[in-house]
Amino acid sequence: MTTPSACRGGQRRGTAYVMILACAVIVAALGTGGLALLSLQRRGAATSDDARRAAHGATAALEVALQSFGTNRTDRTLIGEGTALPALGDPRITIEYDATDPVDGKVSDDPNDAIDLTIRATSGAARAGLAARLVPTRTPLDAANYGIIVGGKTILATSLVRAPRGLHAEVSVEAVGSRVDAPVTSPGEIDGSEYLSTVGAGPSVRTPGGAHVASLATRGARIMIGSIPSGTMRNVVLTPALNPYGAALDPDGIYIIACDGADLVIRDVRIVGTLVVLNPGPGSRIEGAISITPTSPELPALVWDGLLDVDTTSTDLSESTTSTNFNPPGAPFLGAVDSDARDAYPSMIAGSVVVLGDVDLRGTLFIRGTLAVSGSLAATQARLIVTPPADAAVVEGFADVGGFDVVPGTVRRILE
Repeated sequence: MTTPSACRGGQRRGTAYVMILACAVIVAALGTGGLALLSLQRRGAATSDDARRAAHGATAALEVALQSFGTNRTDRTLIGEGTALPALGDPRITIEYDATDPVDGKVSDDPNDAIDLTIRATSGAARAGLAARLVPTRTPLDAANYGIIVGGKTILATSLVRAPRGLHAEVSVEAVGSRVDAPVTSPGEIDGSEYLSTVGAGPSVRTPGGAHVASLATRGARIMIGSIPSGTMRNVVLTPALNPYGAALDPDGIYIIACDGADLVIRDVRIVGTLVVLNPGPGSRIEGAISITPTSPELPALVWDGLLDVDTTSTDLSESTTSTNFNPPGAPFLGAVDSDARDAYPSMIAGSVVVLGDVDLRGTLFIRGTLAVSGSLAATQARLIVTPPADAAVVEGFADVGGFDVVPGTVRRILE
């Protein structure tokens, strides 16, 4: 027979077992919850680390882009293809970018155009975006400070030269029976007379070379030499909206004539734009009345790759004399167009001229800008008047272009 006291003791032991079991369950639950919380905290910390790493990666990628992006055609092609940015060196970060040209949509064609860059960095599940506008750095050549800059000799015979910003020749200057109304400098000898301004030795000055104007020869509209009757441009108007030698037009008025050794004669023409002449034949020349004005002060008026023979006149380009209307629709002059042939235009190149070769000059040539000659300049019974440009802009061809800078105020974060 079981006694009451023994029964009560069994109940107490059963109760204790239940309490111990309950405590164990609670401890286990707390442990599991703690592990889950710790795991969640770790995942949160990892996510936060990824977010910070991605943001840092986007900023670092922009810095790397500024250091590594080049501005020549090959470099800009790679930039446009999305392959120009090197790895950051952190395998946890993946970088992607897009590059667009806000000027004409063509990243590779013009080393002077800006680039809109969008960078996306990924680390784990986190992404960060950064956008900025980059502009090429342009360092003006010292040649841009002169009216006339010559890479070889300058020989003046019975000629008048006027250049308020100066004449510099890398080899020497010789004036015979001439009047030189310009400060004259050269590392070599300066002989003859008559010099009306200062004369003295000067440091070597680089003239623009082929690399400085190379991009002009790769963009713009091409005019086939065979489309120009007898190789002579005469009594014609060439503008961004008008091309008498084909359907190709260029909004900046850049026209390229690849002569392939054939002679090209330019006489009595009006050009609004930039004319680039490549490989002209030995009989090529510019003569008569000439009116050339670039569409932008940042563009040269004329780039001539070869010997340039000039025999131009101070007489105005006359519509009545040439029986040609030089300001039809598509070619306004001072904002006006008409259909008559009663107007006249100053015979002048109202922009800078780059000649990759020698220049033989006769007649009268007015230039507003800089005349840069990589070879020698010979003037015989000539008048050469070179006045400062109306605008102080850096002209393409007169600056070293390399690398990029960020346009202030254009950097912004992109929410992913």
